[in-house]
Amino acid sequence: MTPPKATALRAPLHGLIAVTPPELCADNSRLMAYGEAVMHSGARLLRYHDERLNADIRRRLAAMLVSLSRHFGTGLLIDDDIELARALGADGVYLDRESAPIAEARAALGAAAVIGCSCGMDLERARRAAVAGADYVNFGPCFPAASATDGAAASLKVIERARQELAVPIAVSGGIRPDNAPPLLAAGAALLATAGGVFEQTDVVGVAAAADRYVALFPGDNATERTLPA
Repeated sequence: MTPPKATALRAPLHGLIAVTPPELCADNSRLMAYGEAVMHSGARLLRYHDERLNADIRRRLAAMLVSLSRHFGTGLLIDDDIELARALGADGVYLDRESAPIAEARAALGAAAVIGCSCGMDLERARRAAVAGADYVNFGPCFPAASATDGAAASLKVIERARQELAVPIAVSGGIRPDNAPPLLAAGAALLATAGGVFEQTDVVGVAAAADRYVALFPGDNATERTLPA
């Protein structure tokens, strides 16, 4: 079976990256409904992050999300599973620091694939990832504390240096909220990655409203008219 054609992602990469929490992945219907809501709100990328070991379940859910992403033009990345991304025709992968090399992902997925790389708060790791061919690098956690305020100064310094040195877009994660994100964007972040910030809501309406608040930080990406999917 030929996998569906990947979404043609606009360049440069910027906007909201919605990351599926593992607990959401355990509820199939809620995962699809919430995923559709964030895509409809204008999320730039959806990262399918599912820590379960059941390969059949992961493949089935990932295939459904890939199909859904085609309808909305949202990029669909699969965390740490190059083969699954290749088999399903996903837009790319997001690689943890301990996962497969970027070169391996590029060889398997092709030049058009989007490859994101987790760098912690390690600028040297980000430099190596950029040289190896990553399409974006992710720094985080930017706000390790529950209050999401501690650590801001240190995070800003890393992002500012990265923006000066690197030619690839910078994503930030870890306690990112619409109210604490603007300084990170001003420092040079182009992508805001969050799981709980959008998905830890009680219903689809809440998820869409949460995603809207992030997307509003990128005015050029806002849709003028949107109707919540049924």
